[in-house]
Parts: sequence; structure tokens; C-alpha cells
Amino acid sequence: MNNVLEVCDFPPTLPVSDMNGIFADLRATGAALKWTLGEEPLSALQDFATTTPPVTSAVNMRVFAVFTDSRTAAQILSSHSNSTYKLRPVDSIADSHGNL
Repeated sequence: MNNVLEVCDFPPTLPVSDMNGIFADLRATGAALKWTLGEEPLSALQDFATTTPPVTSAVNMRVFAVFTDSRTAAQILSSHSNSTYKLRPVDSIADSHGNL
């Protein structure tokens, strides 16, 4: 496992303007939240803290929580719970476009 978890299963109609609040619990764990649109490679990740996605809803967005190390990511994966979204390790996702 690496230090990145994908944030998944959130409603595709979720307004981008609501994402900071909904993912605040992840930020509180020390994660940096990143995003890509559609099938962009992981090397194209943008930071929510510095770049606003050019869309109004989460349709076709991929969101990632980037932790400082793989141990922290594993701990969060095993203990984190949220009714709006789920987490999964990036290394379980087939991504032929690139990596972090």
C-alpha cells in the first residue's frame, strides 16, 4: 500500500462548493486533498487548497487523500468511516496513466 487513498462512492451530483466541508474530516487526519477530472493521469493531480475544479458538480471527478506516509494511510483506511463517501487504496485501482 502507498500513501494515497481514493475517495469514492460520493454522490456524483455533489456540488464542488460542498466538497471542502464534506471532506473536512479527512483534512483533519492530515490528508492533502487532490483531484483530477475524468481519466486524467494521477500525475495531473490538482490540490483543492490551491486550485478550484472547473466544474460545478462531482460528475467525472476523482478525489484522492494524500498522506505523508503509507502507515498513516493504512491506519485511516482501517478506521475511517463516513456515510457520504468511502476510501480505497490507490494500488488496488488499475491506473495505466501514471502514478504519484
